[in-house]
Amino acid sequence: MKKILLLATCIAVSLSANSQITFQQTLPYSYFYHVHFEHAANKLVVVDQTNNQILFFNYNNSLYKTINIPPVIGSGFGYYISYLSEDLFDTDPSTFEFVQLSESGNAPSYVYHTKIYREDGTLLFSRDTLAMTYSGGSISGPQPDAPIFTRNSSTYMRFSTLGSQVAVTQKSELYKLPGKIFNGLAPQERSSSNVSDNASSPNDLTFSFPNPSSAQTKIYYQLPQGITLGNLIVYDQNGNRVQQFQVSDVFNYITVSTSDLPAGTYTYSIEAANEIIKGESIVVIH
Repeated sequence: MKKILLLATCIAVSLSANSQITFQQTLPYSYFYHVHFEHAANKLVVVDQTNNQILFFNYNNSLYKTINIPPVIGSGFGYYISYLSEDLFDTDPSTFEFVQLSESGNAPSYVYHTKIYREDGTLLFSRDTLAMTYSGGSISGPQPDAPIFTRNSSTYMRFSTLGSQVAVTQKSELYKLPGKIFNGLAPQERSSSNVSDNASSPNDLTFSFPNPSSAQTKIYYQLPQGITLGNLIVYDQNGNRVQQFQVSDVFNYITVSTSDLPAGTYTYSIEAANEIIKGESIVVIH
């Protein structure tokens, strides 16, 4: 009898532990990306090269938007999509833009093609021969040596020849972009003035993910230019300070435990020098 009770207890504990991982949804694609957009917020994004489409899904599985990708002519290598953004390549946040990278020809004389499109198919920029490259070999975000980067509150795009292009004169080109980088990890631009309650929406300044959270959440931030340290403060609904952490410009996020907070809604802000960066609400569930 004791063995039966022990077995039943073990099964109950196992089921309880397993129940912490819950199925959410199925998408009919082999791979998708989570992207936090500055204006459209959180979306699941699929690049469907079979049908030449970029599909945006809400987290309830509903389709948010479909963008048709212009076909690549004369390339046997397909294409890559990167820097999907709202206002990086223009200043209109109501539409998406993206970079389409492709190549043609044969080794060692590959020809690289870069085209930037608006979601309606408008060609915003085109450059052949030179490529968007950096030493890390990826163009997924604003790394220090990425082809698109921010310096002194301005955003630039770099092109250069690749080592395999033996028939091409080695050179690089630099372009200034009208918008700013926002890749879902942290805002890259911020006004140096103090932030008031109605200065801008919280998602322009900092955000947290996952949200709602049951165990921990990552709060992404960027300190004002020239500031190296600040304090992140979490408040309950009554305005009481419940957590405080020191943050540094060495990182762009901090992992905050929510497991010891009662279920409810919290707010946070980052205080650095004389500036207060107001964050979004964090929902804690258990």
